[in-house]
Amino acid sequence: MDTDGFGLPTLLDDILSYDPLLYMKIKEEFCDFFPQFKAVRIETEEGLKKQIDRSGSITFSKSIGKGLYFDTKSGTSIRAEQVSDGAILFLGFLALMYNPKPPKLIMIEEPEKGIYPKRLEEVIGMMRKLVENPGDRPVPQIVMTTHSPYFLSLFQPEEVTFLRREGGTGPVRAYPMRDAPHIHERLGNGSFYLGELWYNLTEEELFADG
Repeated sequence: MDTDGFGLPTLLDDILSYDPLLYMKIKEEFCDFFPQFKAVRIETEEGLKKQIDRSGSITFSKSIGKGLYFDTKSGTSIRAEQVSDGAILFLGFLALMYNPKPPKLIMIEEPEKGIYPKRLEEVIGMMRKLVENPGDRPVPQIVMTTHSPYFLSLFQPEEVTFLRREGGTGPVRAYPMRDAPHIHERLGNGSFYLGELWYNLTEEELFADG
């Protein structure tokens, strides 16, 4: 599956072929979060084959592929192109979380984009479930980047690393948030969110001692 979601129908079809019960879990969980839909279907149809050459140029050619459709409770069927970006992204995260053979490293850039803020907590819950209760699957390392104080507030200081470019143009240095002086006292032992602290303090104030 590409960063723009291209390949999601094929990924879902692979999961369906590998373990139909696993696919049913994805479909049921998606419909629980988006109750206006009653089913997610994959159909074989003429589609596009994406090719990237060495220069990075992308070309498409026609090929037999898989199409993604959403059945609503009102009785209509909607193609994936007509569904909101947030719903597609959420389905993509579900497919990633239920992948029976996930990659060793999962890197996600700004997951808050396109997803309703209250859904972010549900996405993080899925990711925690993946790494904390993987079952028989290998446990991947998940790395995410964000500029959202709201998203940052879903984590503990021990889970966050702040990246800062020295002098505005110098090298990038990593500052584990757990090393910020008195970080838990500043959070008021749960009275404040980490995102609030990060938003209201400068970088120098956050990591200054004393």
